[in-house]
Amino acid sequence: MKQVLKFAASWCQPCKALSMMLKNQPGGESIEEIDIDKDMDRAIQYQVRSVPTMIMLERSEEHTSELQSLAYLVCRLLLE
Repeated sequence: MKQVLKFAASWCQPCKALSMMLKNQPGGESIEEIDIDKDMDRAIQYQVRSVPTMIMLERSEEHTSELQSLAYLVCRLLLE
């Protein structure tokens, strides 16, 4: 089973835009959103260097994607 973690921050405008896109996507509700300012330990654990960052966990393997202009396409691939 896939688990998707989305690392974001309340002050991050691209994070807010991504949240709006994901809200309307099938499976978007299954993404766990982690605020890096409130849960810094998890951000450090997954070596998050910028936001937004999405990490897909699948069978104990980690797949990371720093989301930029292709955020929508990457999210669709992660949720399939």
